[in-house]
Amino acid sequence: MTAELVRESATAFVATKISFINELAGLCEKVKADAVSLSLALGLDKKIAPRCLQPGAGMGGLFANSDMDSLAELAQKSGVSLKILSAAREVNHALADRLMDKISSALHSVENKDLGILGLAFKPNTNSVAGSSSLQLVQNLVAKGARVRAYDPVAIPDARLQLNGSVHYCENPYAAAEGVDALVVGTGWPEFRSLDFERIKQLLKKPVIVDTKNLLDSARLKAMGFQYLGVGR
Repeated sequence: MTAELVRESATAFVATKISFINELAGLCEKVKADAVSLSLALGLDKKIAPRCLQPGAGMGGLFANSDMDSLAELAQKSGVSLKILSAAREVNHALADRLMDKISSALHSVENKDLGILGLAFKPNTNSVAGSSSLQLVQNLVAKGARVRAYDPVAIPDARLQLNGSVHYCENPYAAAEGVDALVVGTGWPEFRSLDFERIKQLLKKPVIVDTKNLLDSARLKAMGFQYLGVGR
């Protein structure tokens, strides 16, 4: 039992850390602060450390939700209230709605709009889409009447199984950007940083980039004339 609790508690702790910085990211957006700078400053404290302290689209992965659900179920059966875990789960689940609101606000509704998605895997360097916040975002966009074009270096085969033909899959990032109302970074693949954004600007219907991972150079993109929307910025 202890070994099982170690794994589930570690997952829950990471989720709590991610949820905490994302709660602060929401505050930063309201008071015109920068959650990325905030997280970097907090990470300098050795008691906190920078790992898993980046604002973004939330926690994903095959075991993320199942571990937290299992821990919550065990606590309930044992008559123990894990209030912090409950709050972390609530925040993590609400992040998808916050991202939808951000995109809808930028485009004045996503209905009948074209969206390009860069990245479908739950994190870089994997083809797994289990618990992927990007995949959840795609599903939400399609449900709201958006047309979605998507690119991922390796995760498209797995994504096809989950999305049931509701998305147009692209062979490269530029094809995903062609003719769309906004381009959304859904997975933090490092290669997306080195894209030709002058070319992308010409391909987009509107120069709008929503960066759910705060991956890109926001100052550079704004100077190029993009409307850049990050998380907590």
